Amino acid sequence: MSRIPTSDLHELVRSLNVSERKKFHAFVSGHERAGGKIYVQLFNALLSQKIYDEKKIRKKFPQLTSARFANLKKYLHDLVIESLRVAHAYSGEEMRMRNILSEIEVLYEKRLMKQCLKLIRKTKRKAKELQRHVLLYELISWEERVLNETLNIPREENEVEELLEEGERVLKTVRTINRYRTLLHRIHRLFVSKGMLSKEEDIRSLEKIIEPLRKGEIAKPDAYQEYYFYHNLMGMYHMMKSDWNSTFSERRALILHIEKNPVQIALAPQLYASALANFIVTCEYTQHFRDLHSTFSKVLIMLEDERWKSNHTVQVRLLGACSSMLHYYIHSGEFAEGKKLVEQITQPFESMGEEIPASTQASYRYSFAYTYFGAGEFRRSLQWINRILNERSEARQDITGISHLLNLILHFELGTESSMEYFVRSAYRYLVKKKNISGIEMLLLRFLRKDLPGIHTENELKNALIPLRDEMLKLAESPAEKRILDYFDFTVWMQSRITGERFAEVMKKNNGNREENR
Repeated sequence: MSRIPTSDLHELVRSLNVSERKKFHAFVSGHERAGGKIYVQLFNALLSQKIYDEKKIRKKFPQLTSARFANLKKYLHDLVIESLRVAHAYSGEEMRMRNILSEIEVLYEKRLMKQCLKLIRKTKRKAKELQRHVLLYELISWEERVLNETLNIPREENEVEELLEEGERVLKTVRTINRYRTLLHRIHRLFVSKGMLSKEEDIRSLEKIIEPLRKGEIAKPDAYQEYYFYHNLMGMYHMMKSDWNSTFSERRALILHIEKNPVQIALAPQLYASALANFIVTCEYTQHFRDLHSTFSKVLIMLEDERWKSNHTVQVRLLGACSSMLHYYIHSGEFAEGKKLVEQITQPFESMGEEIPASTQASYRYSFAYTYFGAGEFRRSLQWINRILNERSEARQDITGISHLLNLILHFELGTESSMEYFVRSAYRYLVKKKNISGIEMLLLRFLRKDLPGIHTENELKNALIPLRDEMLKLAESPAEKRILDYFDFTVWMQSRITGERFAEVMKKNNGNREENR
């Protein structure tokens, strides 16, 4: 019997969502006589541990030898997988058709050829409708096999030959889809390692990837999936070259292509959600704000759709689209709208737990904190900042660093200057430890540590902030320094304190009340 590493079993159990956990308990109740209770005990023990601890788990089962415990893990792993298979067996058209292949094989083994052929042809029609070419090729192979082995089934003279030709056409489509998929994978791999490209050598690497497409070595897209991969890879290609107008065209074409095939949304809603999220980012960069808002309305509809609420893959990608929209609200000064969105997605975000990577969680929390700050709700902002700082995660040093600085601003706004010295020291230690502290960060820390304690009136504060703001703006002429203000615009905060305007109003003015002019 092969052994299952307990860490793998722990990861599997922890990956189950609430609905899947309930279905597991219902499924395993049918195994009571075969030791169902002990499976449930191990399942619950694993589920309760955020980080796997072998010793603690073993203490719950002192009656089991190492060999019996290993067997228990193996059986539990099989039960979880089987419960998931049963739970998802009828969750989608493609899954149902995959299950029908097993029925076809059973009918074939029983030599019930007429029934077998009838089921094959019915499923083939559905596979064609859904454009599932790999599945369609398997069904064509089964149909040819049944016809060749059966003499008493009526057929046209060239029926088998036509089937073989159909199989060749489908196989050619599968190969073309695979070539597009390969190009997309290579572009994505380059993006992960290099990001947005500026060096000539990196741009040459990108051009080399799509060279087969340029030379016409890959057939022009025809089937749904071919178009899907084509628009996806070309959108990423243009984005990596910072050609945002071409990126906009490709990503809009992808959305339109998916929406012309609504059955594909039902089959793979996570791909549609990802396309919407990517398009929102593109709309902001190209200032197509009408398209941005109309696209986000589709995201909100999907968030409320009961079909997708239990699908965590879809939910994570929809939350990604919401995060992109929140970024727009922040940088356009629309903090009231941003606050509504934060309150709408906080519960889904929290319910995802470990399904969202720690680095992404930190990014969400910081956006929530920034939004509440811009809305003037400093205590709620501080709650999210405290969660980032208390995590002590190194997954996002940039987020932790800026959170230390926003923490200082929040304590100043809340009038808790008595704690400022401690927080300034803490921020300074963290930023120096990073070994890449910026000039803007040093300016702010120096002001809060040395100048602020000697300021006692609003006029004194304004007079101190004016030269600080000007010096910061001068530093921000450097792209590396300006990046700090993209995380949090300290110059906007200073301007709001100097003029007495609300932070949101200054942010709107700085962004020119970005309206759709197209």
